[in-house]
Amino acid sequence: MVVDTPLSAAVSRLSRWDGFHLIAGTLNQAALARRRAGLAAAAWLLCAVLFVAWMVSPVESGEVLRVETGYFDVTALLCMLLVGARIEAPPASIRETPPTAV
Repeated sequence: MVVDTPLSAAVSRLSRWDGFHLIAGTLNQAALARRRAGLAAAAWLLCAVLFVAWMVSPVESGEVLRVETGYFDVTALLCMLLVGARIEAPPASIRETPPTAV
């Protein structure tokens, strides 16, 4: 038997939006592979601070709604930041050097 309550609806939406968290994990691995650990860590830290600030703010009346909206917004932002870290050109120290003539 499925019970349709506001809490079960919120949990259902959170589970659908968890995809952003999974995408962020994948993009994080790509950033680490491209030696962007500092940028990736900064993105995660910024999003964590924003989420905590959102949770303590009285913007939304209900805690569940605050978690729901905050989680979606912050994980979407995290994905955008990690895509930006991935797109940035690699530093000169790891760029491919053209082959030299022998």
